[in-house]
Amino acid sequence: MPDLLVRSFAPLLLAFQSCFTQPSFHSFWALSCAWILCSGRRSLTRIIQAAHLTDFKHYCSFHRFFSQARWNLDDLGRCVFSLLLPFCDEILIAAVDDTLARKSGRHIWGAGMHHDPLRSTQKRPFFAFGHNFVVFSLQVALPFAPGKYWAFPILVRMYRKRQTNQRAPGKGGKLEHKQTGQATAKQYRTRPELALEMIQIVASWIPERTLRVLGDSEYAGQSISRHLPGNAKLISRMNMKAALYEPATQILELFSRRWPLEVCFRDVKQFLGFEDPQNRVAKATIRTAPLIFYIYDLVLLWHAQAGHRLGAKSVLDRLWYPQKTSVSFEDILRTLRHATWQERIFSDPALDAHARKILQPFVEWAKGLA
Repeated sequence: MPDLLVRSFAPLLLAFQSCFTQPSFHSFWALSCAWILCSGRRSLTRIIQAAHLTDFKHYCSFHRFFSQARWNLDDLGRCVFSLLLPFCDEILIAAVDDTLARKSGRHIWGAGMHHDPLRSTQKRPFFAFGHNFVVFSLQVALPFAPGKYWAFPILVRMYRKRQTNQRAPGKGGKLEHKQTGQATAKQYRTRPELALEMIQIVASWIPERTLRVLGDSEYAGQSISRHLPGNAKLISRMNMKAALYEPATQILELFSRRWPLEVCFRDVKQFLGFEDPQNRVAKATIRTAPLIFYIYDLVLLWHAQAGHRLGAKSVLDRLWYPQKTSVSFEDILRTLRHATWQERIFSDPALDAHARKILQPFVEWAKGLA
């Protein structure tokens, strides 16, 4: 397996070994490391090229990892869940929401027009072409920042619009290419139904513990609330006719923990290229974006276990943020990359003092690229 990242990251990757066959696990290891180190646009071909993964395997192997290899996303989510449990309280706090991955191109599988919350206003809704993913996450406070909660995506489902019988005009009555991947009547499930499925799965993993799930108004309906497992509770936007018998302070405090999931969506799109892959195959489309969420989880877990001790060495001096005290995902990603460069470059015993003196400024300059 390619030695691309700092050695302290390896135990986290090894925790997923049971989810794959040996060849697929090697591809998972290489792709996860390359995805973290890559900067700029993260299409799969650019990931392969940036990390020189063709020195390790033929490039087709990495495409087949997403489109054909035998592995299950929920198994990866279960592994992340196991790694997170030591950091969780007795009552687990979770959140469920959906996010839009904007795409372009008529041949993108499963893409369609979805509501764009970033561009929409209360009076004027906007829609964008792309994929819509429903995400279930655990909200966890980590030891290096006990007062801050992070969202760790555990399970992900892609929402597919219902197939229609509309025909494209002027094309001999054929269905338009952009309808490729739409769900049939039997396959179609609403976003709340997808959310309920994920809640039921996670609740079955912890039958002796309580799971409190946070969601916005879309996930407040009876399609979820009437079918919750016995150990799961839903906290969401109330109906206008709801009767309140006393102040609900604790509920409001808990509901505020839903926000880290929105921050997670921003981070994976801005720093890990969540919207960049252009998949045209069904299985690859369903797998690629969720894998990015798990890579996000691994970066945070690495910082909680080892990286927080190295954070001071990778800090950028930003004079315009004199009052910044918390750490962001960008800071954590920079710390991981900087630690990798330091270890790979300066651990070579053949490197003399003069060469180290020359290389050190380049490593410090590269921190700004993270």
